[in-house]
This record gives sequence, structure tokens and C-alpha cells, in this order.
Amino acid sequence: MAAQSLAASQAVNQLRKSDPDYQQAFGDSVRGGFAVRFGPLYNMLNLSAEQMARFEQRLTAGTHQQMDFFAATQAKGVSPTDPSLASFRAKEKADFESDLRAILGETGLHEYLRYERTYGARELINTLLGNLIYVETPMSAQQVNQLTQLLAENSPSYQKGGAMKSRAGDVSWEGVLAQAPQFLSPRQVEVLRL
Repeated sequence: MAAQSLAASQAVNQLRKSDPDYQQAFGDSVRGGFAVRFGPLYNMLNLSAEQMARFEQRLTAGTHQQMDFFAATQAKGVSPTDPSLASFRAKEKADFESDLRAILGETGLHEYLRYERTYGARELINTLLGNLIYVETPMSAQQVNQLTQLLAENSPSYQKGGAMKSRAGDVSWEGVLAQAPQFLSPRQVEVLRL
């Protein structure tokens, strides 16, 4: 089974590298989610259309680089977290951040990094926003930002300098639910409890 999975993965990687139509479709699918995922960041940083396009191109290139890296480690039978690859990973990260700094500026880079660390909260809030539509109590952009910050403040991973767990999986809900009524309506808090 593992051999079949490896063979399938290698076939997809070969297709991705050699087929221009596949490359275009893959790039389009990756970029397609950027407006939703990063729309609030674009607004916060007041990015121009050209900056957004360059940012998305760099993120797409980074996705391709990550896939190449994982494919290479898989082909060599080496774990992507192998300590011997630490300097390579550090250089890739430094290059990525340097490129984003050139696009977003120093402040923009820091906002992007903070924004990415709170992605787990944003995943959860997107689900919550969908649920709030059904009870006719939408949240404002300000409430979304406040709730994101509150979730981050109650996430041990975030507080230690890391990224929040997917869908805010490490959040202390007792703290969130105690403070959320300061800026959410009672009905919104009720949906948050679900």
C-alpha cells in the first residue's frame, strides 16, 4: 500500500513538473482561494492590485517549492524534518520572507506573519459566520477581528510564538466565552458555544 501511494505521489509530481496545462490549472486552483483567505489582510494593508498579484505569485511559487521539497525528500527516503535539512529550510524561509518584505514592506511582512499565525482562528470564524447567517445575526468586520484576537490570546500555541492549531483546536474556550460578550451579541455568543 505504501509503495502504491509513493508511486502515485511520484506520478503526480512528474505530471506537475512536465505538463504546462496541469501547472496552469494547479496555479489557478491555488490562487483561487487567496482572495478569500487573504482578503482581510489585503484590506488591512491597503494593497494595490499589483501588490496583491505579486503576493499571490510568490505564495504560489512557494507552494510549488514546498511540493518539490517534499517530493525530493520522499524520493530519497528522508523525513522533511530531518535535522540535516535545517539550513536548507532556514534559507527557503529567509528567501520567502525577503521576497514578501519587498512586496509588502517591513510592517506588511510582520502583519502577514501574525495573520498566518491566527489562521486556525479564521478557519473557525468562517464556519461561525456561516452559522450566524441562519440565525440572522451576522458579525461585523470589527467583531471578526476582535474574536480572532481573543482566540489568539487564549491559544497556548499562539502565545508561545507558534501558529494556532487548525480550527482553533487548542483554544481555552472558558476564557473566550467569558470575554466574548464584551463585543458579541447574546445570540452570537450562543452560536459560538455550539
